[in-house]
Amino acid sequence: MNFMFYPKLALDGIRKNRRLYIPYVITGACMVMMHYIVSYLSDAQYVTEQSRSLTSVLNFGETVIAVFSLIFLFYSGSFLMRRRKKEFGLYSVLGMSRKNIARVILWESLIACAFSVAAGLAAGIALSKFAELALLDLFGGKVEFGLFVSPDAVLWTALKFFLIFAAICAVNLLRTVRLDTVTLMKSEKTGEKAPKGNFVFGAAGVLILAAAYWIASTVSDPANAFMMFFIAVLMVITATYLIMISGSVALCGALKRNKRYYYKKKHFISVSQMAYRMKRNGAGLASVCILSTCVLVTISTTFCLYKGTDDMIAAECPTDVSATFYFYGTKPEAYGKNNISAIRDFLAEEVSKAGGKIENGSGSINVTVYGKIDGDKIVFTGENRDTRIVVSSSNGYGSPAGAAEDTPENAVKILTENCGFGYDTLTFEGGKTYSVVSCFEAEPFEPTGISTLTVVVPDFEDTLKDMIRVMSPEDAETLTVLWRFDFDTGGGGSSGAEISWGDLRKTARQRGLDFSGIYGRSRDEVRKDRYGVMSSILFTGVILSIVFAFAAVLIMYYKQICEGYEDKSRFDLMMKVGMTKRDIKKSINSQLLTVFFLPLAGAGMHLFFAFPMIKNIMKLAYLNNTALFAITTLVTFAVFALLYAAAYKLTSGAYYAIVSDEKTA
Repeated sequence: MNFMFYPKLALDGIRKNRRLYIPYVITGACMVMMHYIVSYLSDAQYVTEQSRSLTSVLNFGETVIAVFSLIFLFYSGSFLMRRRKKEFGLYSVLGMSRKNIARVILWESLIACAFSVAAGLAAGIALSKFAELALLDLFGGKVEFGLFVSPDAVLWTALKFFLIFAAICAVNLLRTVRLDTVTLMKSEKTGEKAPKGNFVFGAAGVLILAAAYWIASTVSDPANAFMMFFIAVLMVITATYLIMISGSVALCGALKRNKRYYYKKKHFISVSQMAYRMKRNGAGLASVCILSTCVLVTISTTFCLYKGTDDMIAAECPTDVSATFYFYGTKPEAYGKNNISAIRDFLAEEVSKAGGKIENGSGSINVTVYGKIDGDKIVFTGENRDTRIVVSSSNGYGSPAGAAEDTPENAVKILTENCGFGYDTLTFEGGKTYSVVSCFEAEPFEPTGISTLTVVVPDFEDTLKDMIRVMSPEDAETLTVLWRFDFDTGGGGSSGAEISWGDLRKTARQRGLDFSGIYGRSRDEVRKDRYGVMSSILFTGVILSIVFAFAAVLIMYYKQICEGYEDKSRFDLMMKVGMTKRDIKKSINSQLLTVFFLPLAGAGMHLFFAFPMIKNIMKLAYLNNTALFAITTLVTFAVFALLYAAAYKLTSGAYYAIVSDEKTA
């Protein structure tokens, strides 16, 4: 037999089934293209140098695209084989063995893989520079001209998608070749019996969804919301499938019982057909609903994070520069006012050398130890020291002479987290007794479960000496005093960005200044890093949203194509008994409008209840602009609804063209 016989047979099969294969190959090519672009950007040195976090975000997006491509192309491949089984059955009748049919399937898979990978890589290489320029424009990176090709990205992308198509081919071979000729010939006519509504599954779905919504609406702590978000997502996905499958069956039953609705030409056919295959229909609708929710959540959150970057920077860095000095051990003179004042003067000199000057200086000094609250007394010795004690000064040494005291003498202010304190006085073990002028309970920012008592004292040095005196030598040696000094430079943060903190530490040691370590950062450095992170998140979010949108549209398209071929004979029969093409179109519109806008409504409801939880999660990134997030979410939903309507128009048109015998490509 001619070697080209099977390739020609495979090409002829693809040509005859181009309604199914063209979207499949185009989608595969788009997946390859986006995977290559993300992989290329993650390897581009002059891109990743702009931000330390960019590479990790892009690598995450690359992994998500690869995993989702595997799942979705498997899903799409099942539609192809379902349509082709009758054709393979005919081959079997004509004398082809299972081995020969396997060769045809293998060649079709190779051709689809070759076209998808080749077209995807070509498009990815052509568009990679535009993607690179778009990413660099988001965070103001430096642009390098010239088109570059990443051999590693080409190799890994081609290898991953070759393995994906190989796995799909293997599954299709197992599903098709093991069936006998009669089963293959009847596969297209094998439908699903109208299932009975499962009340248990439906009720379970409603309860799970209600519980997920309750979690999303009631969790207020940002860190706790982040941990619970993934649990809520899994619950919503499970509930959506249960409700869409069982609920769609119940919906058809309710529509059938409504005689005024059911016994009309445009409703009678559509409802009957929906009930006939509702299990598969419900699963498809649930998939579209979940994918639509992914698009809405991804776009709205990533765009909001990017637009709110300046707000995050302002909240995280209220001044141009922040410098934190560390003092280890038990030497009180190191963190005394004289040494702190000398360090501040030295810092002012270094800032001046960099072309700036210190303005609006604000200092804070504190030490953290573990102790025990015994009534109105703080104990630093003995057992059960399970409370974190933070001692801070009301005088933060913000100026050379020291700031004015803002609490009365022998008085303290108290802030508690996960612990109570209801006394009018506070006594330090081995030290003074203070009157309590204010005491507030704060909600913990992190759900650590650790009790924390913060005490603001007017005489920090004396208090710390008293604490050291009663502590064990081991505890005293591990003390770490922090002095943080925030200030503007008069240059918008640029002067602070030019300070070399490592060189500054060496120079300070040479001048005899006593401190153990220093950590400094400028607003410019934070801005560069935050814009790099948020830009990469937005870029990756857009890429993933395109992938999710492709999947949702193709699921809708394949459902209509496959169901159109199944329903064609039924509509032919109805036309023979007097049903017109106009009646067919009305019936199709009724069917699609009834079910295909349910996923959009479900996605909108999921997004509405997820809004409070996502808003709290974004507080972890210092984003508290609720109005911005609300506007972004509404605009995203409106735009997506328009695109969804266009996809509905496309799928309904393809379905109508098949059942009414209109010729399309």
